[in-house]
This record gives sequence, structure tokens and C-alpha cells, in this order.
Amino acid sequence: MIKPALRLRTILNSENPKMIEIKKNLSKIPEFVFRNNLDEFIDS
Repeated sequence: MIKPALRLRTILNSENPKMIEIKKNLSKIPEFVFRNNLDEFIDS
């Protein structure tokens, strides 16, 4: 299982257009929502 922090670092370092879009929106997402829905968000 990938640790959330490691996975988050992977997202933040990614050049994938979807990941870039996520990066732009990260600051708008409340932390508790972000933490609970990160996996779902990435997998969708």
C-alpha cells in the first residue's frame, strides 16, 4: 500500500495533465475532504 504522503509527492511531481489540473485545484480543497477523497479522485 502506498503511503498518502508518497502518493501526494508523486502527484505533485507529475507532468501528467490530469495531475497538473489536480495541483491547480489542491489549494481549493478543504483538507478533510482532500484526505478522504484523494484515492477516489485519482482513480476516477
